[in-house]
Amino acid sequence: MTDDRFAEAVAEIVALEPSYAPDAYYFVSAALRQATERAKSDGGARHVSGGELLEAARDLAVSEFGPMASEVLRHWGVADAPDIGKIVFAMVRKGVFGAADDDSLDDFESVFDLHSELESPFLPRNANKRGFSEKIVAIDDDRERTKTKSRRDGDIPS
Repeated sequence: MTDDRFAEAVAEIVALEPSYAPDAYYFVSAALRQATERAKSDGGARHVSGGELLEAARDLAVSEFGPMASEVLRHWGVADAPDIGKIVFAMVRKGVFGAADDDSLDDFESVFDLHSELESPFLPRNANKRGFSEKIVAIDDDRERTKTKSRRDGDIPS
């Protein structure tokens, strides 16, 4: 498929169903290329599963957008992994992508929480949310205990 035909297909899909930004379709296409390349390197050309496409989309988003990956995809309308599937099947209906007879939107359900996967590489490794917030409270308590009195200005936090 030519780049012009792909662009036309994306424009037609977005005109009918504007849930996702055009960039989301280009992104999913790039993720599909990456998943296909991985499949080739694992033993030859073959159809890729929804899970494999999601893994490629996750990896591509993290490598391309870093800590902003989750926000970029949300900006494009991609709220979670099933949205990737909806984009795929819109492209299948337009004849841009192919699908096996047993492919379905269910292949994109319950694989993983997309945004958690996009955010987790950038979270502190040893800090869970509860422990992290407890440390903040402890720091605030320490600040209150260490206030000193200035001879000229009265109480000033140190």
